[in-house]
Amino acid sequence: MHPPGSAWNRSISLLVIDGPRDHAGISRTFAVLGPCVVPGCYVAFDQYDRPDAPDVMDFVSELVESGNSPPGRVGVMVSSRV
Repeated sequence: MHPPGSAWNRSISLLVIDGPRDHAGISRTFAVLGPCVVPGCYVAFDQYDRPDAPDVMDFVSELVESGNSPPGRVGVMVSSRV
């Protein structure tokens, strides 16, 4: 388990951001973990397609359009309820 408030410094080959729905929260999470992704890493954002979480879609769009996305593949997780 990673202690809250401490810096993450290990390589990440699969990053799933699931939790914050507001732009500031997503941005903070990605600012800490994004630099640790390895080339070819997959980065997935949960709740991308949720109408009640528009900041997730906005953040992903901004990240891709900025050209500052990590050296991997940025995608989204779309889930359906059964």
